[in-house]
Amino acid sequence: MSRFSLIIVSLFLSLSFFACVSSKKSTTDGIKTAEVKELKYRQVENIDKAIEHFIAGQVYELKGDYASAILEYQDALRYQQSPGIYNAIARAYQKIGKHSLAVQMALEAIRLDSLNITYRETLADIYVETFEVKKAIGEFEKILKIDSLNYNALFNLAHLYENDKPLRSLELYNKIIKNYGPEWNTLQRIAEISFRLGKFSESAQALEMMIEIDPSNYDLRKLTAETYINAGEIGKAKSILSELVEMRPSDLFAKLRYAEVLLDLKEKGRAIEILNEIIADDSAGIDIKLQVGESLLRNASKDSSYIEIAEGIFKKISQAHPNDWRAHWFLGIIASDKKDAETSFEEFKKVVLLNSQTVEAWRGIGIALYDMGRFEELIEWMNKGIDKFPDDFILNFLLGLGYHRLDRNNEAVTPLEKALSLDPKNIDVISTLALVYDAIGLTVKSDSLHELGLKISPNNHLILNNYSYTLAERGEKLELALEMAKKAIEQEPENPAYLDTIGWIYFKLGDYEKAKYYIQMAVEKGGSPVVIEHLGDVYFKLGNIDKAIEYWKKALEKNPSNEKLKEKIKGGKI
Repeated sequence: MSRFSLIIVSLFLSLSFFACVSSKKSTTDGIKTAEVKELKYRQVENIDKAIEHFIAGQVYELKGDYASAILEYQDALRYQQSPGIYNAIARAYQKIGKHSLAVQMALEAIRLDSLNITYRETLADIYVETFEVKKAIGEFEKILKIDSLNYNALFNLAHLYENDKPLRSLELYNKIIKNYGPEWNTLQRIAEISFRLGKFSESAQALEMMIEIDPSNYDLRKLTAETYINAGEIGKAKSILSELVEMRPSDLFAKLRYAEVLLDLKEKGRAIEILNEIIADDSAGIDIKLQVGESLLRNASKDSSYIEIAEGIFKKISQAHPNDWRAHWFLGIIASDKKDAETSFEEFKKVVLLNSQTVEAWRGIGIALYDMGRFEELIEWMNKGIDKFPDDFILNFLLGLGYHRLDRNNEAVTPLEKALSLDPKNIDVISTLALVYDAIGLTVKSDSLHELGLKISPNNHLILNNYSYTLAERGEKLELALEMAKKAIEQEPENPAYLDTIGWIYFKLGDYEKAKYYIQMAVEKGGSPVVIEHLGDVYFKLGNIDKAIEYWKKALEKNPSNEKLKEKIKGGKI
């Protein structure tokens, strides 16, 4: 459009502005007019002069000279008090960043014609630009009272409500679709907000409508399939993904997603076939192959055979990519789940040698070594791990456990105290550190920690058992110890350690028959050398020396380094 044509259009607009103020008096129809001071201009009624200055202002605006435009509009006001002129001044002030004056002019325009939507849009735009969101919302709401289907008000209001009132936002966006038909931007907002609110089905429906607008949009179809998966509508996702795989067979990630959906639907045969196609594809990189294995692991709860398939894939990847740690990581996890501590240790060891910054692998090493009872190695590896991750709870806890299991309790204190500082309410740490304190003679600290554990978890059977055992060992508060041991046994009646504890308390109380009853059960359920030794002690108190020596010897076979036990056997007495 030529500049001359723009001026002609502006002229017709200006005539309508002047006509508005001279032909009618505004009514609010329930809308409160702005409480602003009426602006007074010295006026000489001359509509022709007003139009002349208004057009001159429009010309200046076209040139980008808003300051001169404002002067012309102000001159126009001297000849005609038109709301349209105030609105034009407001827009010009907005352009040059004088927002307070812009607001004043817009409010004056609305005062003169409160039902004019254009003037309210001007004021709302200024509020949006100055981040006065609540005031902008107020103006758009007033516009909807005038025209409940005003597109701009509906869209802008919906946009402003997105963060604080997302449900209201969706209501307004859906109103646009209902009254104006499917529209890309609106549907996009509905899809995004619905997804954010966890309304995945509604999000997918909006995306489906977008596909109708742009049927060839491949990425949009992929997004729709993903959204249906989130919605739990796996059948619909399968339908879309099957089409995508046919449309673009080279998209291995779409193939993988299709196979994952088939696994969810328990269509094992076709799923495995597609996964094998991906692995065999020459263009498939290590990332997609790793994802294939990971997908199988995620579905292993439905079919344990997937674990073996995944393991085979990860082994091939580790052979083809010897310097990539990720396949070894998954192999370590698989071995750990299979209770194969030796393989788990070897795989996690490869991980840390290739990528020492993977703290989970250090943890895996520690757990595997602990399960194998290789406490010297556990201490060595955990010290290396803590050098890199000094504030890791699990590494410090495992180090403390290693020292404790080797009766190096003085050395166990530091890592266990560190672990406790990292997780002050962890019952396992509290219990272990309490035992360590007791072992090195810090009985007050030990009891204090046990009491803390019981405050955190009053019925925790581990704390109840360990606290009662330490009291029994010291011969203190035996009635309290018995009460706690009974509570622990109620929860874990088959636990040999707990059976030994209550038996040992009865031993300390002098009730040797009850002691024999419980400790005998503990031995039958696979008790430790200490438990077997305890049974020998019970038989000694019952006067059966031969049985006592028999069980002491059995205990010594399991723990040949126990010098005190050797003395018992040699002397034939406790």
